[in-house]
Amino acid sequence: MRFTNAWGNIGVGNLEFFPIIPGVDVPETETQDSLQRLCDENENLVWAEVVSEFEYHAAHNPWYIADIGEFAVRESTPNVSGDIVTLPDGVTASSIKVGFCIIDVYKINGDNSPTSQRVYWDCEVTEQGIQSRWINYQSTEGNEVPITNLTPGEYYLTNEWNPTGIFIDDVTNNQS
Repeated sequence: MRFTNAWGNIGVGNLEFFPIIPGVDVPETETQDSLQRLCDENENLVWAEVVSEFEYHAAHNPWYIADIGEFAVRESTPNVSGDIVTLPDGVTASSIKVGFCIIDVYKINGDNSPTSQRVYWDCEVTEQGIQSRWINYQSTEGNEVPITNLTPGEYYLTNEWNPTGIFIDDVTNNQS
């Protein structure tokens, strides 16, 4: 099953990720440490720490931040804490893709804003993030969950931002 997804920043400050590049001639196949920065509403730095990695994905040519999200098919309840479905062949019905390029795409009020209003708009090895009151939208190859041979029943596709808890954010709204 393929799908699209959106994550919004409803906080007062921007969510930012910066690569820590160890040298000038780093091959595209390398990973780079990812530094998360949190800023307040006046763009003052409040906190910064290495939390993840940037990973290069040749299929799309961007750098993705690892372990950003998890998608899963769960059984019989819309509650995210329900069990992830295991298919007859033993495969878990969860996302194969957990890293994403995190950039501004839409304002939360629904406007598709021009690049000139975006702070984060590039998936190269530069800063990535989501401005306060903006949405990141994902609809790329790999946004999928295997459901082949799923037995008839009632299921829910769930989305969890920051499933491993490595990023600093408000965890009360990470699941849907």
